[in-house]
Amino acid sequence: KKASRVAAEGKIVVATKNNKAVMVEVNCETDFVAKDDNFMGFCDKVAGAAVDIDGDDVSKLMETEVGGEALEETRQAMVAKIGENIQVRRMTSRGGEGTTTGAYVHMNRIGVLVEIEGGDESVCTDVAMHVAAM
Repeated sequence: KKASRVAAEGKIVVATKNNKAVMVEVNCETDFVAKDDNFMGFCDKVAGAAVDIDGDDVSKLMETEVGGEALEETRQAMVAKIGENIQVRRMTSRGGEGTTTGAYVHMNRIGVLVEIEGGDESVCTDVAMHVAAM
């Protein structure tokens, strides 16, 4: 029943590891939940797991175990506890050997992930800020 409700609020989270950066969009129904510590902790947990998998497959991400429990099970427990639909909507990743990544998230709503050859992370972040402003 809750799964059919629109989850249009939420947060965009970025995690980095080595030369890889990943951006994940996690949605909920209200801005009150989007600011909740439990929801923000779940978002960080999802992004941390996303940086360790290959590809951009959300279903594969949700099968990943963190702390002995699959992320999908954690999500379902949060839905039951909070009473709102919570969805991991999409993810993307960039980075690899010989590239530099950077990201910018504006007000938890607009996220930009940049990958360049050469340069440094501050250049990527500056470019991402300009893209977000467009």
